[in-house]
Amino acid sequence: MKKELILNLLNLSNNYNLIGIKEEEVRGKMGLVIDVDFNMKRIRRDVKCPVCGSCNISIHERKKKKRLILHLILPDGRRIYLRLPRIRFRCKECNKTFSYYPEGIHPWMRISDNLLLTSIYNLRRGSFREVSSFIGVHTRTLKRYIDRFMRNSIPWEYFDGMRDIRIGIDEHSMRGKKIKVVLVVELNSHTPITILPSDRKEEIVRFFNSIPLHVKKRIKEVSIDMRESFRRGIRESLGSNVRIVVDPFHVIRDANRRIDEERKLIQSTHLYYKGKRIKIPKILFLKGREKLTDKERNKLDYYFNLYPSLKEFYEVKERLRYMFNYMKHEDIEVIREYINNLIRDMEVSDDPEIRRWSKTLKRWREEIINHFFNFSSTSIVEGYNTLSKLIKRISFGLRDVNTYINKVFLGIVPIHLLPHLLT
Repeated sequence: MKKELILNLLNLSNNYNLIGIKEEEVRGKMGLVIDVDFNMKRIRRDVKCPVCGSCNISIHERKKKKRLILHLILPDGRRIYLRLPRIRFRCKECNKTFSYYPEGIHPWMRISDNLLLTSIYNLRRGSFREVSSFIGVHTRTLKRYIDRFMRNSIPWEYFDGMRDIRIGIDEHSMRGKKIKVVLVVELNSHTPITILPSDRKEEIVRFFNSIPLHVKKRIKEVSIDMRESFRRGIRESLGSNVRIVVDPFHVIRDANRRIDEERKLIQSTHLYYKGKRIKIPKILFLKGREKLTDKERNKLDYYFNLYPSLKEFYEVKERLRYMFNYMKHEDIEVIREYINNLIRDMEVSDDPEIRRWSKTLKRWREEIINHFFNFSSTSIVEGYNTLSKLIKRISFGLRDVNTYINKVFLGIVPIHLLPHLLT
């Protein structure tokens, strides 16, 4: 009874027989070694020849030297090892010999699946170097284990119970500004689906083409930022039946960027012609009008009197903010008429940058209006992107794209979805 209890505590099946337990030195550290043997009556019913699949086998060789596998590490740092026999079987049908490895033990690993699962869980909030030193393997070895036993995407079978699927995609920087990856999230359930290794159009097309047909038919909306490559890739792979939505956050961020460029241009022009440096505060033009204090409003009006072009940029941004914040319950045709009037006012402006901005809004007009059908946005994706940056800092930087994807995706996936990542 005690032996069965110990085997259950160690998460070992009935295929093992406990022989003894003793403490001894292993690789320079003291550890608890559990000597076990196989229950031959049980495993003979399960073992099949890997060549012909026959169950008609016999024991060919039982080697004297046993194998030592690290199975568990206790909270106080003590290590528990399994000492397993090495057994080779011979198939009576094809006369081939083969080694037997029980479930959870692999020929090229010095740790069991039990400790590997613990390592994967610790990797969610720790670095590769920290976890690899904890289990006593090299960092490259741990990365090889993760590549072998973990997938970097949630299988589409998980979404079979959902009637409609809404997807949000957004890129973030992996290393510098040149290497970017794309995070894909299901917006209804807030579930990360995968991380794409590139933000190129071809990668977007490849991902959507890999979706099973019965799942692809249930995709109703895809929320993106204002990137032409994303829009073209979605249209090419999903067709015109899927509604593409531009996230309001990116529309307003684009407006803030244009205002700030105009502010910088005015400052540099004033310095060039008058030889005097002026400082126009940036924060005044990025805040909404309703969020300003009386003092800030007076200061803003002062700069508007000095530089009328800034006032024109700011009024366009505020009209966009009003549409997103206060017209959510209006009819779609009312919203369409509102944005058409805005574009017409921008087209007759004297400022060429305003007219260029109107062309951008005109090009993305339908995608902006699509937001008001279900109010889809990539806010969930942006939250996961923030968590991805935190994981990257914890890991002290990740240079390899595949390693970065495995590490970040393991960290952002909710813990109840971890079994779906294991192969």
